[in-house]
Amino acid sequence: MPTNPCSKSNTSEDSSFQFVVSDSGSELKRQLKLPSYYAKVFTSSDVSLLVLCLTSEGDIVGACSLSGMFHMAVLYIDEGYRRKGLGSRLFLETIRLARERGMSFLTGAVPPGHIPALRMDFKVGFKVIRHFKDFVLIMRPLNLRGRFTYFFFRSTFSLFPEFLLARLYDTGVDIIKKIASK
Repeated sequence: MPTNPCSKSNTSEDSSFQFVVSDSGSELKRQLKLPSYYAKVFTSSDVSLLVLCLTSEGDIVGACSLSGMFHMAVLYIDEGYRRKGLGSRLFLETIRLARERGMSFLTGAVPPGHIPALRMDFKVGFKVIRHFKDFVLIMRPLNLRGRFTYFFFRSTFSLFPEFLLARLYDTGVDIIKKIASK
């Protein structure tokens, strides 16, 4: 069940939506007909922040979660509410809350052909780290440490060929899993 109202917008158009922090994704899973990928992401125990967008009637029409040590951002807006600026507003609210919680950056991975998603990500301040065959890796620095992290990843990723980066990523994930299981 959503708790802790975070903010309400002030304009008459915006006043029909409220952004709230949710304790879990189970309420979201019940109310939204989510593709299985989003259902798994939003209900994962790895989620560090889940922000919901509610209509004035209390219906959930969007969600944004941050998870993992790189604060991977995942956004979902109900099909009936897309292309109206709601995704950008939800992302901006999530960014504000992440900054409040001391996070330095957010990351994301977007399919290269998903132009509306990339356009929205750039609009809220995400920057490209590297283009891969299957996705574009992006980052949104939130403070000075985040900007240093962005420049470090950007310069490091430009030095290595894609196949080596994929292997380094897989090795890093394996190491993190081993550490976490101890």
